[in-house]
Amino acid sequence: MLLKIFAVAQEQIKPIHPESMRLISKSLSLIDKDFRNKPEHAELFVKMLRNKRAVAWVLRRMSASGVLGRYLPEFGRIIGQSQHDLFHIFTVDEHTLQAVEALRKIKRKEFSSELPLATQIMENIRDPLVLILSILLHDIAKGQGGYHQDKGAIIADKICRRLQLPNAEIAKVVWLVKKHLIFSRTAFRMDIGDPETVARFVTEIGNVENLKLLLLLTITDIIAVGPGVWTPWKASLLRQLYNLTLEALEKGEFKPEGMVLQANMRRREAVALLSNDYTKEQLEAHFNRFSPDYFLHYDAKILAEHFIALAPHLNEPLAIIFRWEEDSDTTELLLHTQDHPGLIATVSGVLAAEGTNILSANITTSKDGMALDIFIFQNTQGKAIQNQRRLDRIEKNITSLLEGKICLDSLMTKSTMAEPAPKHFRIPVDIRVDNSFETFTLLEVTALDRIGLLYNITRVLQKQGIQILTAKISSYGEKAVDVFYIKDLFGLKLGKRKIESISKNIKESIEKLD
Repeated sequence: MLLKIFAVAQEQIKPIHPESMRLISKSLSLIDKDFRNKPEHAELFVKMLRNKRAVAWVLRRMSASGVLGRYLPEFGRIIGQSQHDLFHIFTVDEHTLQAVEALRKIKRKEFSSELPLATQIMENIRDPLVLILSILLHDIAKGQGGYHQDKGAIIADKICRRLQLPNAEIAKVVWLVKKHLIFSRTAFRMDIGDPETVARFVTEIGNVENLKLLLLLTITDIIAVGPGVWTPWKASLLRQLYNLTLEALEKGEFKPEGMVLQANMRRREAVALLSNDYTKEQLEAHFNRFSPDYFLHYDAKILAEHFIALAPHLNEPLAIIFRWEEDSDTTELLLHTQDHPGLIATVSGVLAAEGTNILSANITTSKDGMALDIFIFQNTQGKAIQNQRRLDRIEKNITSLLEGKICLDSLMTKSTMAEPAPKHFRIPVDIRVDNSFETFTLLEVTALDRIGLLYNITRVLQKQGIQILTAKISSYGEKAVDVFYIKDLFGLKLGKRKIESISKNIKESIEKLD
């Protein structure tokens, strides 16, 4: 009866009388181990999750009455559990219910303009049970220490077996809970223009169904964190990784060599877009200068737009071009000049002095020794910078620095970088290194987010003679996670001594900011 009353309310979408809710709350002791193990109760609960309407509505009412936490005691443990950071504004249970509600809104096409890809995928999912259960259980192990996704997968397996789901559905829910962070971490922190990075992700995803379900889980998880956390920039990164992975899975390309084939296809598509206005010789001369990584970073349309922007300036010693990306509401800076050490530190320093929020930096060195450095940034409100006076000032400062007319340190002292870090928050500096990649070292730096953090890190790397291939910058409330793909002066992965040296110096440099 305790579950049945909610099932009836769900079917009729009618509220349960307050007096009945009071009696239900007084009778929670009836939901014991025997109650939870009865097949008819499992069948009814699963039926409620599969219902085409009011799933989030009924789960919220079950939670408010205490029934959900009694029937799923594992969920009961996360009710009211706070997350002690500025990124998550909801308790774990509220975040979870918000995520279920976000999925139902996608199903009802309420986000069709903001989330066209998610809406399209959701349309073709006939049975939402696996997805709803994975969302309901994705943070079930929060607060238990260690990696909550791994512990959560074990708990999810027990719950699904108690609900008597088929083995195939259990395996899918467990996989989704265990992997629920990899989509966002790869898209936001990793270089998705690197063939090896994408190939690893494709292998981990395994098949198209996993890809689609995990994308929906990732999107709802981010939306449910709080207002303003989901942004067009994040949407563009997830979409880019999704498209790359889908193409690879459909063609069965699970190795870096397969990613190179994708890069070549994008290059051909870009050439086709430009062929009416430029000669084949012009286009081949330009695109032959770049490695496959450049073509994986961007779709054919953006590759074509880069060429159009750069074409009038290719013979100039220095070209600085700004582009507005409407889809992601970001400003893109293209810097084309002779390659030399310290370019990324210089540009990131100027952008920091201007008080911008740098989202990514991709450094491409062409075969003829020219650098095409591409920075994506926004203002502190998370919007593209389109004020021409401000962009002109950025261009002037970069040019003056590269020509040796001004000193970067003096520019920094006049800027917002001189502001102290917020005193209310202390994020310990954490530096991690992954040397398992074939051709580069992955450096991840976690610290208190503040303007100029990227500049401080890149300045240390420059002084140590480190080549930066790509930088990805992610913010989680008061915490920043900056990831760098790096090599030594000889183009090789870093050795143990060098890793220890740069880790020590980066930590000391960041701690001085406090």
